[in-house]
Amino acid sequence: MVWSRRLILMLLASLAWQRATAETVLLDFMSPACGPCRAMRPVLRQLIAAGYDVREIDSSSDPGAGVAAQYRVTDLPTFVVLVDGQERARLVGGGNSVAKMVEMIQTATKIAAAAKGGTQTGAPSFFTDDGPAEVATDAASTNTFQPGRVVPIAADPPVSRSAPRTQPAASTNTDALIAATVRLSIEDPDGKSTGTGTIIDAREGKALVLTCGHLFRSSNGKGAIEIALFAPGPDGAELRTTAEGTLVDYDLDRDLALVCFAPDAQVAV
Repeated sequence: MVWSRRLILMLLASLAWQRATAETVLLDFMSPACGPCRAMRPVLRQLIAAGYDVREIDSSSDPGAGVAAQYRVTDLPTFVVLVDGQERARLVGGGNSVAKMVEMIQTATKIAAAAKGGTQTGAPSFFTDDGPAEVATDAASTNTFQPGRVVPIAADPPVSRSAPRTQPAASTNTDALIAATVRLSIEDPDGKSTGTGTIIDAREGKALVLTCGHLFRSSNGKGAIEIALFAPGPDGAELRTTAEGTLVDYDLDRDLALVCFAPDAQVAV
């Protein structure tokens, strides 16, 4: 499948650029006796094969004052993304796809870059027929559509056992995360397949969503796609608008898919 290989190459090209800008490590807190942990082995092997730095930590043999305690890990499996030694993302529980893990690592890298106040230049663009192209450094002078602002998420420092936390952690600003999350509804012979996706790129009037490939299994990639966008509200995420999506490509083996759409307003990435 030429298109499927192209999809993976585009994703890896983008993520390889991000890994070059910072040292990113995925900590896998697991136990050999944990069923969900064992079920995640194939996913983690795919990440390692793609070049990610994955470090397995056996929490069952880890001393009480060890790494698991340092990062306040109480449930297994737990995945923690460190960028330049600082925690930037966390995911608890099994059953996560490669796409979901890639999404977490990618988001953590972008948050770290935003927290440093740096600008990300040289990132691959997905909107070209000739393969990944570089983004112009002065985006304002070349693009009429700009990606939304990324709000950094401050990470809590590790807490030692000698100084237990007495106050709840400060709530993180989730506005940008809500704005960058979409709901996809795909028509198929059985009705609709529904899932979530993340906006990973936006320029020139188009936005690109990374989601799971299995959403397109029943429709064989031919069903109409409706994308729902959200905005932060007093009671959480509120529906802002909907848009028609176009499937770029999907891969059932790797459970990855890319969907393009034309937003009616600025979106968060």
